[in-house]
Amino acid sequence: MSFKGIVEFAVHIEGFRNIDLYNQGLYNARINIYHEENGEKRYAHPYHIREHYPNQKKNKKALITPKIIDATSEYVTRTILVRYIEEESDFNEVCHFRSEFEAYPEFNDIVFYMEAELMYSDMNMSSPLSADDNNPYGYFKSIAKFKAKISNISKGVHEYVPIIFDNLHYCVFQTNVHAVLMDLKFRNTPLELPKENTQPNEPQ
Repeated sequence: MSFKGIVEFAVHIEGFRNIDLYNQGLYNARINIYHEENGEKRYAHPYHIREHYPNQKKNKKALITPKIIDATSEYVTRTILVRYIEEESDFNEVCHFRSEFEAYPEFNDIVFYMEAELMYSDMNMSSPLSADDNNPYGYFKSIAKFKAKISNISKGVHEYVPIIFDNLHYCVFQTNVHAVLMDLKFRNTPLELPKENTQPNEPQ
């Protein structure tokens, strides 16, 4: 028998600001959440994205809509074209994650981590990249990484966590992270019954 905790996360990307990115081009961020259990990473599952556009004029830069990659448990923000220093773009999108963790002996000590990768492509507006592309994310490469620690899950988390990358890729995704412990439950471990000889008896 095991004692499990269920955690719900909401990662809200308010917007993006280019402070001093070296190259013009297309940018997005790949985000995942995980905890470590028995020396292995256990990834939270992203399952739903919500978008809200209060002002459509501010979102014309979005060339590819946000997406969930199930194979890697990653949430990919919308893709935008960045050209100028101090350029800003509204995102206002929320991705929901859910995770299950071992809650025994002490569920208050569980620690999660949020990782983000800044993805870049040098393709420009005249390139054939579009939302209809079968694999638009294949054009991108990871150029910088960010990592944050999420603790005190049992008390609830509601924090502003700006995703800021290194000086060579100086930009920020204005992000709020929310987390709540949804449930604690017991899971019965299946019993391994002895194998029986099911072969029919041979005739006498």
